[in-house]
Formats: sequence, structure tokens, C-alpha cells
Amino acid sequence: MRWVLPWLDKGSKRGLDGGGNRGGRRRLRALVALAATALVMLSAAGAAQAAGTGLVEGTVTNHEGKGVKEIEVTVLNAGGEKVGSTTTASTGTYTVEHISAGEYTVAFSDKTETYLSKHYAVTVEEGVATKENAVLVKAGSITGLVTNASTSAALSGVHVDVESLENSEDDFRVVTEANGRYRVPNLEPGRYEITVFSAEGEYVSQSLAILLAEGEEHAVNIHLSEGGKITGTVTNAYTHAGLEKISVYAYLPGQGGRVVSTNTKGEYTITGLSGGAYDVVYSWEYSEAEEKEYEKAPAFIPKYITEYYNNQTSAASANTVSVGEGNTTAGINVGMVPSAPHNTAAPAIAGTALVGDMLTCSNGSWTGEGMLSVQSGWPLTTPFGYRWLREGSAISGATSASYVVQSADEGHGLACEVTATNAAGHEASKSGSVTVPVPAITASTSRLVFVKDTAKASIACANAACTGTAEVTARVGAKHGRKKTVVIAKGSYSLAASVHGTVTLRLTGPGAKAMLAARHRTLSGKLTISVKQGKTLARTLVVALAKK
Repeated sequence: MRWVLPWLDKGSKRGLDGGGNRGGRRRLRALVALAATALVMLSAAGAAQAAGTGLVEGTVTNHEGKGVKEIEVTVLNAGGEKVGSTTTASTGTYTVEHISAGEYTVAFSDKTETYLSKHYAVTVEEGVATKENAVLVKAGSITGLVTNASTSAALSGVHVDVESLENSEDDFRVVTEANGRYRVPNLEPGRYEITVFSAEGEYVSQSLAILLAEGEEHAVNIHLSEGGKITGTVTNAYTHAGLEKISVYAYLPGQGGRVVSTNTKGEYTITGLSGGAYDVVYSWEYSEAEEKEYEKAPAFIPKYITEYYNNQTSAASANTVSVGEGNTTAGINVGMVPSAPHNTAAPAIAGTALVGDMLTCSNGSWTGEGMLSVQSGWPLTTPFGYRWLREGSAISGATSASYVVQSADEGHGLACEVTATNAAGHEASKSGSVTVPVPAITASTSRLVFVKDTAKASIACANAACTGTAEVTARVGAKHGRKKTVVIAKGSYSLAASVHGTVTLRLTGPGAKAMLAARHRTLSGKLTISVKQGKTLARTLVVALAKK
């Protein structure tokens, strides 16, 4: 693209003047000396060239065949250096002499810019006049005024692009001046497309095509309409914090649109929209550092999943946003889901928390993005890892989705932790806790009667399965009037949780002697029942032998 600017940049002149300082004057003197040296070299080159005996001559005419005067004719060598020049006579003829043999370019240019410049390649031989005629085309121009369609106020700073539809290299851009006017000069005849747009994006851009005749100054006035606006805020769907660096692109399908970025608060405003139903897509903007980081990666991984309004994963399911020219459509807000997994429903434990039973841990619900592309459906699933915890501390080796309750867990809380991982990151979530109950035993017997050598005591188990032993002890008489404790009977039991049953007690050898000694009376004894992983029960009772 060639840029045609309606002002002259004075920066280089100020640099040479140097603001009056000595450094600036030194630079100026150095440049003057360099220019003088260059003139000497050019003179020497001209002197060397003067030895040539070839020449280039011809006539410059317009499209009517009439000679054109005062056209500059310059002969350039292969290095682009001038080796000879002249100006056409009133009849359009010219001659450039003293040209050495070789390949040259003959350039024709008009100081007044009435005619377009032309270049021709020629071959010059010693002692031979090389003929090169030129037919110049009058330069055309496009000019006009750009105004606000509603107020008719002149618009300055508006971009006007003029592109040839016949020669893609002819592409010009100017900017309207303070009075809203613009001019694009030095144009060949032909078809052009003119596109007018506001750099700030407040107005709806316009495009039109024209046919420019030779030498014509074609006037094209443009009235720009104020465009519609879409405003909103982009936030993290879970923390609700505003998101910066989100690209927001509003477009009419098949027609293109406009794109902006959110500010530090996640706010955005899209301006200059023509009326219609727009699709709006929200995507993460990669920084230079992120792009460099991903140069060797198999895929770019955004921090947030690209989505369409309103919380849709594709253009096909997107909700359109209606826009009217000159109006603002506000409140087009979205919550974007992080690409890394995010838990939306915690894992849960299933099963009975009893020793020997198996518990299982569900995955819960998660969001996330696959490494290469967004998977269909939402939320997106990811691989999982597991840890079982006892009172918040990891249980060694318990890293699968299932866990068999151990005796060490009785009386403690168990939980499972699930970690979801994908290419963008990972996150862990913990289930609620379940407590492994401690078994409890109770006894309702207050009197034990042994038939032969056995007696039964009524017991009940609560909370969890109960397993243990039972014994009856009593204080009996001994020599010298002393008493000693004797184990009268022993037994064992096993009951399921919430079950009533009995424990069978059998007389021991010492117990049988003690009971025979007291066969005509009862003994006061103590029943002690132990329960594995539970609290031992002790209670007093009466022990006797059955009457025959």
C-alpha cells in the first residue's frame, strides 16, 4: 500500500537544525560536506560518461498524438544512477547524448503532475541513436468531503482507501483534513473501489466503486452514519471476576464485523456496527510470551474456553444480538469457563462405612478442555486421580476409586479427593466425610444359671459388627479366711450390627470347684465383655448352679 498524506513531516528538518545546539550544527555541516563530495563524484561520473557516443531520442505525446512540452526525461543505468537528462521541447521531442553502450531505463515525469510518469527499458549502442517514444496519460484524481449523515458536520481523521480494481499494486490511503476533505491524486484511468471508515470505529464504513476517466477529477462525497454499539462485561464463570485480554468479535455471518479487547475490569464496547443480528464470540488473546511458549507445543492452550453468546460452544447454537444503527445494545455479559478443569459438583462416597466393606468415590462434575480441540458437550470431562483421606491425612496406598474400610478407620472420618487434569492444568476437589462407627455391646442379663457347665448371657450389638470375648469372675473363699478372684466361666461371640443374641459361657476348672463349693447358695460375680475396636462392658450379676 502507498500512503498519501495531506501534511509534510517536519521532523527531519528539526533534527538537522538541532534546536540551536552545537550538535545539530555539526550534523548539518557534516551533511553539507557529504553532499559536496557526492556532487564531485557525480561530476566525475558524468565526465566519464561523456565519453559515450550513443544517444536516446524520441517524442513525448498525449493520447491525441500532440507533443507534450517540458516533460523531464532521465536516463538511468542499471544501478539507478542518472547518466543523462533533458526536457522535451514545445513539440515534445527530446535527445539525451553521450550515453555509453549498455542497458538503461528512460523515465518520463511531469513536474506539474498533469501527466502520469512512465518508464521504458532501452539498449544503447555506441554511435547509434536509440529511438524511444512515449505516450503519456493525463493523471486523474478522486476528491470529496466526508460528513456525519445525521448532523452534516465535517469528519476529520477519517480514512479513505482507494484501490484499483485492475491493478492490485495501485492502492492508496489518505486521511480527511480538519474540514473533512480529502484528495487522492496521480491516478490512472480505470475502475476503483473507495472504502471510507473511521479509525475510532464510531461510524459504519462505506464502500463504492467508480470509473475514473483520463485526467478526470472525480468528486465522491461520503455521508457516514453513526453505528450501533454492543456493550457488556466478561467475567470468570466461577469467581465472577472481570477478565482482561478477552477478544470480543461481533459479526454478521458472511459479512465480517468488528473486534475489540476487554479492559482490566472485563468491560468492552464494540462501535460502528450496521443494523442486524450479530453473532458475538469471546476468546482468549495470547500474549507474545504465551505465543513464544507454545512455539514447540502441539497446540495453543487458551486460559479460557472460546464461547459464543450466550454461553454457547459453537456458532450453530449461538444466541444472536440485535443491533440498530445509532443505538446501544447493552448488558451483553458472559461468564467464561477456564480451560483448566474446574469442579462444579464435589465427589461423593457410596457404600457402608464398616470394617471390611468397600467404599467407592464418584468423580463429581468438572469443566475443562482437551489438548487439541474443544470436545463436544459441556462440561468437558478429564482424566482423574484419587486419594483416600483419614481425618484429612492421606492413607498410604489408597489411590483408586474404591477403598476397603480397615479396622484402623473405626471411629475416624474418611473422605476421598479427586484430581482432574488436562493439558491446561489441574484441580482437586474433596468429598464430604463419612465416619466409621465404633461397635458397642450391651448385656441385659443380671443372673447366670449354669446347667451342667454352661450358661447363656443375653447381649446386643450396636453401630457396627461386634466380635470379642466374655468372662465371669467372682471372689471366693480361700485358706486362712482370705478371698481370691476366680475366673468362673469364659466364652466368645460374634454379632452383626444392630443384632440381639447370646454369648455362651463355659465353666473353667477353678470355676467348677468354686460353684460346687457354693452349690447351696449364689455367688456375686462380674460379667466382663470385650469388643474388638470397641469399649469393654463390665457389670455385676449373680451366679448359681441349676437345681437338680
